[in-house]
Amino acid sequence: MIKKILFILFLLFFSLEANAELFDSPKNIEDIMPELPDFTSIKCKFKQEKTTSNNITFKSSGNFTFDKENRLIIFETLEPVQTTSKYSSSDFKQINGIISAIINKNYDRLKNKFDFYYMKNSEWQLGLIPKKDSEIAKYINKIKITGQKNVSTIIIVAANGVKTSIWF
Repeated sequence: MIKKILFILFLLFFSLEANAELFDSPKNIEDIMPELPDFTSIKCKFKQEKTTSNNITFKSSGNFTFDKENRLIIFETLEPVQTTSKYSSSDFKQINGIISAIINKNYDRLKNKFDFYYMKNSEWQLGLIPKKDSEIAKYINKIKITGQKNVSTIIIVAANGVKTSIWF
């Protein structure tokens, strides 16, 4: 009987640990940096879904390029409308500037604006929540980035409830 109780407690402990939420794990960016991979230049497909606060979903897809040498991010949207957006690491006016700063490991631009969260299991997860006094807190609620060697998913929840999910 005691073995069964211990076994159940053991399972409960590990199931709680496995279900720990990313945003329950605040970290200093200096502690996170060594854990994240060195991102390499990459070309891949991307798929994006943007869901409004009243549950209307817009989908798009295309090609994504990260040119590490030139510190450049390119989203070439092919569906539903063809457009190309390019962002350098000097662009910090939009969310892509945040993505660029993370991929380029330029955290100095981010640490005064965000609190950082990190977990690592089969893949790493990096979370950012704007600091309350940051201007960006008016627009962004939280950002979750996951990956292994490179970024595989970015989820952005805006302050107005719009959720953008990007898969690479």
